Amino acid sequence: MSPKVGLLDWSGVSDLSDKSIDDLWKDLGSAEGREKAHILDHLHGLSMSNEDFHDALAFAEQASTIYKDLGLISDSIYAQVAMANALQLSGALDEAIAIYRDCCEAAEAILDDNELATIWEYLGDSCNSNSKPLLAIEAFAQAEAINVTAKTSEDSARCAQKLGDVQGYLGLNDDAVCSYLRGCDYLIGRNDLPAMGTLQDRISDVYFEMGRYEDAIDFAKKSLHIAFTCDCKLCLPQAHFRLGSALTGAGEYDSARLELTAAETLFTNAGSPSGQAKVWLAIARLNLAVGEPGVRELAERALTIFEALDWQQFVCEAKLLKAQTMVCDGDVSGARDLLLQVEQEAVSEGAIALADAARKQLANY
Repeated sequence: MSPKVGLLDWSGVSDLSDKSIDDLWKDLGSAEGREKAHILDHLHGLSMSNEDFHDALAFAEQASTIYKDLGLISDSIYAQVAMANALQLSGALDEAIAIYRDCCEAAEAILDDNELATIWEYLGDSCNSNSKPLLAIEAFAQAEAINVTAKTSEDSARCAQKLGDVQGYLGLNDDAVCSYLRGCDYLIGRNDLPAMGTLQDRISDVYFEMGRYEDAIDFAKKSLHIAFTCDCKLCLPQAHFRLGSALTGAGEYDSARLELTAAETLFTNAGSPSGQAKVWLAIARLNLAVGEPGVRELAERALTIFEALDWQQFVCEAKLLKAQTMVCDGDVSGARDLLLQVEQEAVSEGAIALADAARKQLANY
């Protein structure tokens, strides 16, 4: 969730919305107290919209000081959150995290649950962006729990999804599934099909990674049903691709090929080369499993697209598959060199599972 422009939309500056920056600067010269802070707040929002994060930070900091001097603690907290928003979007993540955490502690007895949960979620986003997954888990869990108390179902589901994403990144797959399932429960009766479909996608993907292919198929089918109702051109081919991959894992190859073929056609019609490349890689795996030709050609076509997009994880996956075909063609030495390259690239990208897969293949040659 990207930080909102301004002081979390809480400061009530609608009376300034039609004024130009020049007018605001003129007003600032004669304003005092809370009026001055509100003008600074609006200047902060305009600076955020213009991606001028340095000025946005300065305006919010001045507003926070004024609010604090006036004894307006809640407004001071809002302004500090605005400071952290500017820092986060400027890339100063450590500083943003420190301010968000201070705000969470200060706000606990002052702000309402919705506002407090928002700050915890912002903290989680910053921690996640700054490669601090354990802190992100703590923050998203807090945000989810507070939203549940506040009975805000959509917000609870979003935080549960973010929590599951970080848990999955750490390989805590059982925990991730539990988080995603809670998210689904929060959305029951809320008529938010896109959010429900996204959670079901995540569950299917984690089950696939765990080798629980029947469960992956079950949730991929649920997601496919929702995708038929979506206007986005990529949702339906992505759903067919997900189901086809799960069916391949389960050994249901004929059904898998039908789904992957449908995905390839839809990705082509949507003008999505990245989607086509993912399907080519999946069909290559399917062909390898059933002993059909064309595996290396498909892997190399996909690899060309992934390299052009600089999608390093998929580059590694395509190279892994290519290495298998090189061994089948008798080029064991070339396969070893490629696998060593994959191992190094996967480690540098933090893709531990891919690095392990490369080492496992290397051990066989």
